[in-house]
Amino acid sequence: MVETIGPRKIRLEAPHFIVRTVEREDVTPRWSGWLADPLKTRMLNANPITLSVDQIRRYVDDFDHVKSHLLGVFERTSGDMIGFWEVYVEWTHREFLVNVLIGERGRIALSAREESQYVICAYFFGELDLAAMRCSVLSTNTLILRVMAEKRAEHVHTSQKVSADGGPPVELRHFRLSKEAWAITRAQRLARERAKSAQS
Repeated sequence: MVETIGPRKIRLEAPHFIVRTVEREDVTPRWSGWLADPLKTRMLNANPITLSVDQIRRYVDDFDHVKSHLLGVFERTSGDMIGFWEVYVEWTHREFLVNVLIGERGRIALSAREESQYVICAYFFGELDLAAMRCSVLSTNTLILRVMAEKRAEHVHTSQKVSADGGPPVELRHFRLSKEAWAITRAQRLARERAKSAQS
């Protein structure tokens, strides 16, 4: 069990993506475009915002690599970063909170989210021996709510938050995924992969 650790850089490999600690030189105007995309920011209950490369690099500098990690999702073939995860570790209770923004749209966004989440959970549950993952999801995000149900995440509570667009308050559903629940979905995934491999 990991009780205390020093700063560490993370690099994880998924079938089609590399997930690793974001460096200052990874920041490009493309990232700024994601934050200015109304469709993307709406799902985060945030307003579109235009930030310079230097402003985003200062944001990158805020992550200490102990209690907070900024992990980029990089496509293997092109090397392009297509999104990122924020991971905040609460060492006392051995839990980690995640936020994600996959900046690109289309089919690649779905596979990037799924593959990157899997290797992140494998690392923080396995390598760091943390007990649970926490996240919050807008009640209108039916896709991710379905994913939470499939992964056996516990719906802990629901809260209201001021809407970024000035409309009625939005509903946030807060989830906790235990290490044990994740182990079950991991075993099911491995079984599917073995069955698929046997058929090919």
